[in-house]
Amino acid sequence: MNLAYTLFRLKNQVNSVIRPRNTAQKMALLFLSPNQRPLKPWEQQAEQAGTRFQINEQISAIRWAPTTTNQVQSKRILLVHGWESRATQMYGLVPDLLALGFEVTALDMPLHGHSKGQQANPYVFAQTILLAQQKLGEFDGVIAHSMGAAATAFSLSNGLNTQKVILVAVPSFIANTLHHFAGLMGLNKKTTRYFLEE
Repeated sequence: MNLAYTLFRLKNQVNSVIRPRNTAQKMALLFLSPNQRPLKPWEQQAEQAGTRFQINEQISAIRWAPTTTNQVQSKRILLVHGWESRATQMYGLVPDLLALGFEVTALDMPLHGHSKGQQANPYVFAQTILLAQQKLGEFDGVIAHSMGAAATAFSLSNGLNTQKVILVAVPSFIANTLHHFAGLMGLNKKTTRYFLEE
């Protein structure tokens, strides 16, 4: 455990006693603020292989099209990444889908990749998926990972219309993740309760 983290956790433990609700609000903001990491070389190649475009002023996406197809119109697949990921990190699936004749579109969720936004959470992810359907039309299939998979499942109950869905590593119980985070941050029981309410 490094010194900076130990001191940060100690500060949270003290603030949990003195200002539990304020500390819970700060931790909720931290939890919902994804880290941005630099693009890896293979992701830069993925960017160059696709066409980047805006769905609206805030949401960016990238599309990869098959070079040849025997179909009149390619079937379309939507890729949805998870928390602290981005569209290009789903690229490992793209070459095989293109070889099968699919056109592939991947979203950068709010505050992820090239997309902007005010906040990021499963509900906002789900709204972004529905926005993509509204702006781009229905997709023949959706492949989603982690939080993106949870958001896709939620979207299916709220207007997402697609023929096939593949969900990979869906969080089974978000409360466990929240409790784990609260423990790592050093929050006491009262502050954790407020944190869960946020």
